[in-house]
Amino acid sequence: MSLQSLAVQDPRDFDKAFKTAIEERAHSLIVLNDLFLIFHAKRIVDLVARSRLPAVYGSSDWVRAGGLVS
Repeated sequence: MSLQSLAVQDPRDFDKAFKTAIEERAHSLIVLNDLFLIFHAKRIVDLVARSRLPAVYGSSDWVRAGGLVS
């Protein structure tokens, strides 16, 4: 198993990060608890659903945004 970090510093980076994850054949995602990421939780949860990657999130804030497991 290998771990790949996808750095996102700007909302415009989300699409590129998910594209990279898919191109690199990621099997799942771990989305960390970070205020920047939580602020954009709905968008991230939508991208997770579209990419069909299983994801686990760091808090119930993500579940309220539509994520499956925290």
